[in-house]
Amino acid sequence: MKLLRSIDELLKPRLVLVNSTVGGTGFLVAPGAVLTCAHVVDEPIGEIVEVRHLGVVLDAEVESRFPAAAGEDAFYPYPDLCLLRIRDYEQHPCVVLDERIPVIDQRLYTRGYTTTFSPMPSEEPSTFTYEGLHDVAGGQLLKLMAGDAVAGMSGSPLLDLAGGAVAGVVKTSRGERGGGWGIPVRAAFAAMPGLKEANARYGESDPRWGDILRSAGKAHDSRVIVDIDAIRERTPAHRPAGVLFTVTNVAGALVKLVSMGLEVISCRRTAAPHHDLPEGLPEQFSLSVEIEPAPGVYELLDHAHMLQPQETEGYSLQIHAAEGWIYLLSLHVRWREPGGSDLEVWQSPPFELAFTITNPGELLRAAREANPGGTR
Repeated sequence: MKLLRSIDELLKPRLVLVNSTVGGTGFLVAPGAVLTCAHVVDEPIGEIVEVRHLGVVLDAEVESRFPAAAGEDAFYPYPDLCLLRIRDYEQHPCVVLDERIPVIDQRLYTRGYTTTFSPMPSEEPSTFTYEGLHDVAGGQLLKLMAGDAVAGMSGSPLLDLAGGAVAGVVKTSRGERGGGWGIPVRAAFAAMPGLKEANARYGESDPRWGDILRSAGKAHDSRVIVDIDAIRERTPAHRPAGVLFTVTNVAGALVKLVSMGLEVISCRRTAAPHHDLPEGLPEQFSLSVEIEPAPGVYELLDHAHMLQPQETEGYSLQIHAAEGWIYLLSLHVRWREPGGSDLEVWQSPPFELAFTITNPGELLRAAREANPGGTR
């Protein structure tokens, strides 16, 4: 979905491949500072390890590790954290860290460098559900279920989709049962003085971080996610303009889709052609509407229907309109629980859709309307 792609695009420039003796993933938390797991980096403090950021090979010094040595236990002792320092490397974005523990049943998303499909490490995603804190010697770990902590993901950021910040670090898998264990961010703040303040200064320097994660939070607070995948303008071959979108029921029970509407917020005349926008999802359910150059809401569903738990439906809406108009549109979706009276509404941000002119006479008329008295 488009929202998930946006989150991936947000994380990618903040991830680092750690090419140490053991190897794994890390992520940028301050200028030149990479947070990862101690067991990912076997080298002692002061040694140099190779890291890759956006394909660039860099030298990173092991600045600190907690604890400094693994001891005899195969399960690296708590907190199992390491900070790497890349000297004179500051022009990069950083994640936003949050020491608060996630809410029970919250979804935590990560990406890490694995060799699942190739001998060369590549990014692999996983989404976990937070179950609670598990006491271990020295502290507490985040117990994670439902996802899969693949080898190489150690040191990856655990992004709280509702909280809008990184709440932990992937430590290891829980074995054949799936899921994994995570280290809370508060453990890093406790072990590394100054990290909290440094991250607060640089973590939110990219305004897209807040915008995208706020959208994710709203989506996962809701029982239904509506995601516009593509907006397609009419082609010269007279293919209708369209909107491709999905509706997903993320609740654990049925929901009833009551209505969908396309709202014409405003419109204006244009004499200039517009570019084509990319296409996205394959068609599953086809809708069609013919709109007029006037504000109003057009109903798209002819009857309400049920959406099963975890079910996703794809829609391809074809829009027909008069030539020479640019519309400011918004998509509305309404739903409720079967038998319930509380109606929930999702409304997309406004988007523009232009209908180009192919008739020369219409082109001249549109130009006159767009610039009265200025065209002869």
